[in-house]
Parts: sequence; C-alpha cells; structure tokens
Amino acid sequence: MRTAADAPPEPLVLRQRLAPDAVVETAAKSTVTLVFFDGQHLALQPEARAVVGRKGLTASHGQVRRLESVPVVVDLARLLRDGGQRRRTPAVRIRGGGSSEGAISGLEPRDGTPVRRTALTLRFNMVPKVGVYHIAVEDESGRVVLTADVHAPPVPLPLKLLRPGRLYYWRVEPKLPPRPEMRGEAMFLTLDEKLEQGREALARAARRSDQPDLAVLLDEVDRRLGLQAKDHPR
Repeated sequence: MRTAADAPPEPLVLRQRLAPDAVVETAAKSTVTLVFFDGQHLALQPEARAVVGRKGLTASHGQVRRLESVPVVVDLARLLRDGGQRRRTPAVRIRGGGSSEGAISGLEPRDGTPVRRTALTLRFNMVPKVGVYHIAVEDESGRVVLTADVHAPPVPLPLKLLRPGRLYYWRVEPKLPPRPEMRGEAMFLTLDEKLEQGREALARAARRSDQPDLAVLLDEVDRRLGLQAKDHPR
C-alpha cells in the first residue's frame, strides 16, 4: 500500500485501517479484501491497483470484485473507528472496582472485563478436598441475581438473568466443607445491547460466508470489545 499515489510502498498488514487516498496494489496470484464502514465488501484482484475513497475503491489498473455486503458493519462502525467498549466506573460497594481474590484463584471473568451474555460462564480454580462451592452473583445495585451450589466449574449463567451494559459482582467460596476465609471475588461488564446484537449478527454472517475475511473481521471486533478468545466461540 501507499499512503498517497506518490508515496513509497509499504507492506499491507492484516486488519490495517486505510485512510482515503491510500493506494493498494496486488501482486500476481494475490488478492486484497476490504470492508468499508458503510458495509461495502470489495476484493482487489491479482495484479491490480486501486485508490481508497470514501465511497469505495477506484481501480486504475486491474479489477475490483464486489462481494456480498456486510451491513452489520454500520452498527459496529463506532467501535471499529474509535476503539473498545467504554468501561464504566463501578459503584463503591463493589470492592473498589477491580477483582479481589482470596485463596480461591483463577476467577474468570474478572477485573470488569466485557462479556457476552449469550456465552457467559464463571470459572475458578478448584481447592483440594472441597466438594461443593457456593456461587453468588449481584448487579451493581446489590440485587442478587443468582445463587447456586456447584461441584466444579465452569458455571453457565442463564441469559435471562443478566441485563446488557451492566456491571456484575460475583463471589465463590467453599461450602462443603465451609471455608469462608477462602472466598474469591471478581466482577464483569456485560456488553452494550447494540454492540452485542451487532457482534452476533457479524458472527452469523461469518459462519454463512465462504470468505475467510469475515472471520478476521469478527476477530477484530472481539479484540476491540475486549472479549477473551475462550469466551467467544463462533
């Protein structure tokens, strides 16, 4: 790519953002696929050259092939342009806002990390000789949304219990035998509803498409959202 027509060539890297007037060139037997914020999905064919405009690609040599559009990108444009989901300051009652782990370690999600409500499970490291653990989940107002006794992680959380764009605090402690001093505590943030819906729509489009670039775009969206790879299966 070139930042302008008379600029020196630079390697084009995966997920790179291109500004208007950038020039993209392809070699023999190679293609470059670009997705625009208005949903256009274009493939620059081998041995071609095109200029990036605000309304698409203009080829000065070779061909540009129009692929099936990705309209959901319009809903995700702010995220892709400006960065990740805005984090919110937790209420004072949520243990100062981070995560606080006692003898039970490895709590996930933690530290206010964003999560998908449709794929949320609680995880923690088990303690030797403990047969049952007590789990409690509260929203930021202190309302308990779930209590459960479990033998082992992971612990799935039903979608209907959680609201979008909210902070939740959760804790786990041994129940059999009881060991309250070994409690572990953490918190997470559910995705904003519009971002969650956009992300899920893009995931469905990526599953249906035979174009691998949509899977790459989905990975970029998940990275911008701050989602952990193990928590967002396709």
